Amino acid sequence: MSPNTFTSKDAIAYESSYSYPSCNPEMKKMICGSCGHVHPYSQGCKKRLCPTCQPKMAYKNIMKYMPLLRSYLSSVDNEYRVFFVTLTLKNRSYYSPQEIRAYYQKLALQYKRADKFKAGLYVIETKQEGRGWHTHIHAIWLSKKVSKSKLSQRWLKITGDSYIVDFQEAQSIYHLKKYLLSYVSKKMQFNTKEDADTFLAVSKHQKLLQTHGDRYGFFVSVFKYLCPECSSDNWFYDRDLYGLEPVQSYLSSSTSNKLLAWT
Repeated sequence: MSPNTFTSKDAIAYESSYSYPSCNPEMKKMICGSCGHVHPYSQGCKKRLCPTCQPKMAYKNIMKYMPLLRSYLSSVDNEYRVFFVTLTLKNRSYYSPQEIRAYYQKLALQYKRADKFKAGLYVIETKQEGRGWHTHIHAIWLSKKVSKSKLSQRWLKITGDSYIVDFQEAQSIYHLKKYLLSYVSKKMQFNTKEDADTFLAVSKHQKLLQTHGDRYGFFVSVFKYLCPECSSDNWFYDRDLYGLEPVQSYLSSSTSNKLLAWT
């Protein structure tokens, strides 16, 4: 695969697969508010373990955070560079993304106060293969070079029982994309269906992919589908047709007629 090409096929190469049932996406339609073109689209369950939805969600996340990754590389100088950071938590009898997030935030704050860390993007990953919940963080840091041994010592002091870490420099935007993609869409491994259900229940309202540091809340691009007829992104969906305000008021008369004919 060329470093200059990156498509949704690459996301599918990392497709998450547990013998978790794939959803049957419901086919719906949307209409262009500018020209009236009707376009069908599928709406899946969007669960993190769904073999159908998860690779698509991973690809959209990569495209969404591309401006942030590029901003990291453009900020590289003699002191600050871009690094891959891995922090592992000793196996637990329970799954708690909040626990490792709190440890991670404390670690990053220590380096920020020491003027060694500027910004980062991290993803929380876990698996359960019968030996407890193995939870870890994969992050991309814009920071000064950090001693791996001292990083391990800090991580052990914060967690009380975990010391396995990794710290490597990133080489290019392609490596950043591939690294992040491999972890936002990595195969989830669970010992039983109950473990998978626990993961989905606990992580349902949790952000497992997050920015922090100086660029927390950094503007991320929105993945938009443009109308093939007029290149507009002014779409109306099924749910818009039943609002309190008539959709026709937003559309030209010719488009309104097409909408009325469709409904």
